[in-house]
Amino acid sequence: MSTTGDRGAHWYLTTDLMLCYNYSSTPHNLLCVKCVAPKCVRDFDTAAPAQSSYHFCTESFNIGINVTPKGSFVDLHHDITRRGLSKTIGKCKKIWLLFPSTPENLELYIASAGFSNRLARIGSKLRGGIIVETDSAHELEFPAGTLHAVFTTIGGFLAGINYSTAECLPTMSRVLKAHLPIFHISPDHIFKNI
Repeated sequence: MSTTGDRGAHWYLTTDLMLCYNYSSTPHNLLCVKCVAPKCVRDFDTAAPAQSSYHFCTESFNIGINVTPKGSFVDLHHDITRRGLSKTIGKCKKIWLLFPSTPENLELYIASAGFSNRLARIGSKLRGGIIVETDSAHELEFPAGTLHAVFTTIGGFLAGINYSTAECLPTMSRVLKAHLPIFHISPDHIFKNI
């Protein structure tokens, strides 16, 4: 896929990361990505259950709301080995750095447990990453185990849900297994990282 002057909507696929996005290139050949909602969840409307071949949406989710001022940053982490769906509200905009939970990426991530500034420490070594911009017109859904860091460019609210599906089980077990070697050092490390 060429990034020069391209515009369109495509699925981005790697072994562990699947996103639907609209893209457009910049003069510097950087890929700008804006995600669109999955078919079964629209604006967090959970009144009617829906089903797809990829995952099942239930009638209820626990929705969390984060208040984030302009310039705030959430360091590299993953969301409790569950899938994530996030949507900004109002004028809020965020830049997401997303990395698949490959064995190599997990090894780097776990080796940085207990340190601050994880993105600065290991970000240049992580592989398969993409940069995503979200605003109130675009939702972001990512698979279990996806490592991500978030920058807020326009402050506001971020609504999000995390949920598990049968498709999450292989990733969940791989992430838990990868964390076991550091568990004996300090149980707190594993709970902060999962």
